[in-house]
Amino acid sequence: MGVGDRIRKILESKDLSQREFAERLNIAPTTLSGYITNKREPDIGTLKNIALNLGVSLDFLLEVNVEGDAARLDDEEWEMIVLYRTLAEEQKGLILEQIKWMSKHNGKNGKHGKDSC
Repeated sequence: MGVGDRIRKILESKDLSQREFAERLNIAPTTLSGYITNKREPDIGTLKNIALNLGVSLDFLLEVNVEGDAARLDDEEWEMIVLYRTLAEEQKGLILEQIKWMSKHNGKNGKHGKDSC
């Protein structure tokens, strides 16, 4: 997944049009479209501006992972993080509690599989 794919997914999760976002960045919609389709690469200043306006870090936007490939996020994990960041604080707390509960109960005695909690 390229930077453009990540930008597109974040825009979709925030229900923000490409045109609106291009205006926010003060760039042409065609330029943003080039980034989103991975036909053009933004310079570092534009990347910083995109990350700032989307409320994500450059590491997140570029999918930089200091722990190596084994710790890279797959598409589903990445989407969960993007969607999580759109939630209200109370909702984030509820999700975190649910994940902790599921993690604690996952695999106990070998009875719980991938699809059961």
